[in-house]
Amino acid sequence: MQTVCGYNDLSAQQRVLVADGSCGAAATCLLDRDCAVAMVMPVNATRFDLESTWLLGDLSRYPHDTLELAQVQSATSLHAYLQFPVALRALVYEQATIDAESDEHFEPSVSALERLQLPRALESLTLRNCLVQGTMEFYGLEHLRRLELRNSRFSDFWLGGVDNTLEHLYVLQTSTILTKFGRVLDNCVSELIGVHTPILRLEVSSELRYFVCDDCDVPSVMVDNTTYAALAALSPALPNATEGYRVHRIQHDEAQCMAARGQIKRLWETTSVCIPDRNRPPIDTNVGSSWMYPYTTYIYLGGAAVLLCIVLFSVYAIRRGSRAVKTRRSADDDYLASTLRPNEMATLHMLQIDADAIALCGTKPLASGAYGDVWRGIYAHTTVALKRVKHPSPTSVHAFIHEILLLHTLESPYIVRLLGVRWRRLMDIEAIVEYCDLGDLRSFLAASTVDNVSWATKASILESVVYGLVFLHTFEPVIIHRDLKSRNVLLDSKNGTKLSDFGTSRILDDQKTLTNGIGTF
Repeated sequence: MQTVCGYNDLSAQQRVLVADGSCGAAATCLLDRDCAVAMVMPVNATRFDLESTWLLGDLSRYPHDTLELAQVQSATSLHAYLQFPVALRALVYEQATIDAESDEHFEPSVSALERLQLPRALESLTLRNCLVQGTMEFYGLEHLRRLELRNSRFSDFWLGGVDNTLEHLYVLQTSTILTKFGRVLDNCVSELIGVHTPILRLEVSSELRYFVCDDCDVPSVMVDNTTYAALAALSPALPNATEGYRVHRIQHDEAQCMAARGQIKRLWETTSVCIPDRNRPPIDTNVGSSWMYPYTTYIYLGGAAVLLCIVLFSVYAIRRGSRAVKTRRSADDDYLASTLRPNEMATLHMLQIDADAIALCGTKPLASGAYGDVWRGIYAHTTVALKRVKHPSPTSVHAFIHEILLLHTLESPYIVRLLGVRWRRLMDIEAIVEYCDLGDLRSFLAASTVDNVSWATKASILESVVYGLVFLHTFEPVIIHRDLKSRNVLLDSKNGTKLSDFGTSRILDDQKTLTNGIGTF
């Protein structure tokens, strides 16, 4: 019996992207309106740039965990035939238009999320350069841990459905009207960049350790008591820090706070917020209470004048002490840059990754040594490791940069891979390298018994170490590691064993130096 094709109502030019068993040996393909294969997609393809005549069909057998859909002209109309795989973990929309108000395929009351028909097992969702007209709700995504809204516009969105699972929230360079802003629990970073909204209702966990609101212009911020206590406990964040706060300009609106029966409280040096009384209904500031407004204003102006004097004196004292520090830091950056050759600086710029594209996780490093720390982070939906100098000085950072430049030249499955670098100041440069989920060999063996590690595993680890050394010693020019130990042998459940930490490694230009007996040669 011939299977009925469900795309007969399409035009002759339209194609449907599917992964439903219709593609033969291929995983994903394009079908025409008669369900004939028009184009086969590469087997490893996870990103699809949709042309204007492409629609999204049954993707239920899509084999990968991650899916990126770009150039989506009108997401709601394209999703009339869509079915996502139930096991999909990460989804990226780029340049998608999601119109929740006008769509012939759905009832007007259906939310934008329901129109997208997102899989309930989704752990990561990214909307990049998107326009969402209507309410974006996230109820039902019980496993969502990472939400990134970058360069996108929203009429409204509500995080209430994922308040107990969300770990990473990014609102980057986004023009958004936020009527409600759900709680974010156990997050590594809470980052709001480019938020311009009349009222921001912010609720965060008492565990919050890092809050960023760069390029924000918010006339009125309302928080609850838990959020106020969590924010007030933060100190100004240092460059590349993972704790503290960094804000541009958020303030309070007296009329809005009065309407919410709230109390205005000073939060940080340049920030005040409103704490509404949730046990009392809001009031209309235009009825019955307008006579109070001028007197309230005078009281606050008087108090503000006194506070201003105190703040100005404190700022003056602090700046006198910090001016010398800033001058020294600037001088250190200039000196460090002068010690690098032009081609070395060019390589660093080529490797540079946007600092805001990486989320730093945890309050403690994965590993810590005498000279550096290694932290866990998230970059492009992937866990990475970030290495930084513990006590940066021009000399130590210069040596670290040369380690980075050396690692950049090494491409081997037995050497930990450099993904890039990030910095805001050159003295704070960090190396982003691949993350090895089993940790270092010393910790692995310490946590194992003799019977737990088979001889086959031991032989495989030893073989990889030997191959790594052979790669270094046959490299042109020859490289000696000079610090080979179990701490510098990393294990990964998928990618095997790798050598790391080339801080003391040297390039051998003269074979006579081998007689010095330094290192592992």
